[in-house]
Amino acid sequence: MSQENQQKYTNISVNELEDSQVEITGEMPIETFKKYIDSAIQKFKENTEIDGFRKGKAPDKVIEEHVGEEKILNEAAQNALSGIYPEILKENQIDAIGRPNVSVTKLAKDNPLGFTFKSAVAPNFELPDYKNLAKDTLIADGEEEETEVTDKEVDDVIYEIRKSRAPQNTQKPTNEEGEDQESEVENNISEENLPDLDDEFVKTLGNFQSVDDLKQQIKQNLTHEKELRAKDKKRLKIIEKIIQNTQISVPEIMIESELDKMINQVKNDVEENSGYTFDEYLKHIQKTEENIREDWRGEAEKRAKIQLTLNKIAERENLSPSEEEIKANLDAVLEKYPNADKEAARVYVETVLANEKVYNLLESQSEVGKSEGKDQTSQQGEEEAK
Repeated sequence: MSQENQQKYTNISVNELEDSQVEITGEMPIETFKKYIDSAIQKFKENTEIDGFRKGKAPDKVIEEHVGEEKILNEAAQNALSGIYPEILKENQIDAIGRPNVSVTKLAKDNPLGFTFKSAVAPNFELPDYKNLAKDTLIADGEEEETEVTDKEVDDVIYEIRKSRAPQNTQKPTNEEGEDQESEVENNISEENLPDLDDEFVKTLGNFQSVDDLKQQIKQNLTHEKELRAKDKKRLKIIEKIIQNTQISVPEIMIESELDKMINQVKNDVEENSGYTFDEYLKHIQKTEENIREDWRGEAEKRAKIQLTLNKIAERENLSPSEEEIKANLDAVLEKYPNADKEAARVYVETVLANEKVYNLLESQSEVGKSEGKDQTSQQGEEEAK
């Protein structure tokens, strides 16, 4: 352990557990932990309004009494442990995956901070002949999937746009008994109720100059979406073929981590797009979160296997993104999500970029197959000529 890190943490012990996990225990010296406590107090000071003091000007003692010692210590511990965890992994050469389970074992103002990290580590497994498997899959898949966009598909999108801009009729029709009936207004929309499709209407939709301009942009967008779906479909076939020929024991903590991501994605989609809360959505589909996690467990394990395999291929082929690539993409992510954790965002960007390099390598095997096919044909022709 370096002298600098001895000041940050001491008494580090690493124990290997079953199911590809490790347990790391240790302490943070009083002097170091006190700096995190002071930082936590300053943070609360800047964000807490107290009668008789201007914001950010209350004495530390007043802040401690107002916020409470326990809350300050918990904030300090969280910041301290998230700061030293990557350093402990690096110094002890631990190939951890996913987020660790963190336990604070000792927490007091004038004492060292005691902690335990339980982390999943990449399991040991052998890769199959992934290049040949990719090549065989691509050859068996045959020609590229059709991505041409028809005029009807463009017209359908335009129709939906016009329908969304039609005058809304809120009156409910009634049945023969005089009772109100719920009805989708859009089902009764006729062509004459839709706004005219002309250049003036198109200009109200955005930066479009004409109907032809709108149609061209829609066609480009639909083409791009089809191309992405076709690429994802092809990549999924390749990686599924590879993991079918790979024996991997996925750590439980990694499956749970994938389930967390899947659940959070659904929560965001539901709350942003449907107007429901997640609890309301669960009640509507008559399921609990535990039901959903159980239903999706197989898919979560599959996703974990895919990522572990991609990681191992990237390591085998030395396919890591450059610092310039990471920075450019990280800046874009943080600009879109300014409140995101920077370390987590960096890990995400590195993973996405490395995955892309692996997929590019696997997809390139189709060209290898074509080249080999030409060589075999040429050789056969030469033999026949003899």
